[in-house]
Amino acid sequence: MSTRRLLIFTAALALCIGGFALLFPALLLEGKGVGTLDPAAVAMTRTVGVALLGVAGLNLALSGLPSSGILRRVLLANAAFQLALLPLDPWACATGAFEGLASFLPNSILHVVLATLFLRAWRGTAADPCLGSPRAGVRP
Repeated sequence: MSTRRLLIFTAALALCIGGFALLFPALLLEGKGVGTLDPAAVAMTRTVGVALLGVAGLNLALSGLPSSGILRRVLLANAAFQLALLPLDPWACATGAFEGLASFLPNSILHVVLATLFLRAWRGTAADPCLGSPRAGVRP
């Protein structure tokens, strides 16, 4: 998959999931097996939805970047984002906040696949020769 397609695909995915979390947080939480819909959980789900919409916007806006140090940083940040999300749902299940494998396994697989795709794209993107400079890309 090309880097451009990866960023557009993940932008669309984040837009769908983020929009769903923002507009239908209770339904999302019920799907995770959350029995009691605490207002704080609903508010945090909406917050996550807005964050995902931000990621979608950034990925879409940056999908046309040529191979560069900036693109490499975007890809690496996306991979780090996926890896940071990876343990959260299993932890929620382990602590009793979510119920059953179905509450986290599909998301966990998705996070691993996306992190792998972002890391492969990062490795395949040309490095910026100015990355060693602390002022790389900064103009006076």
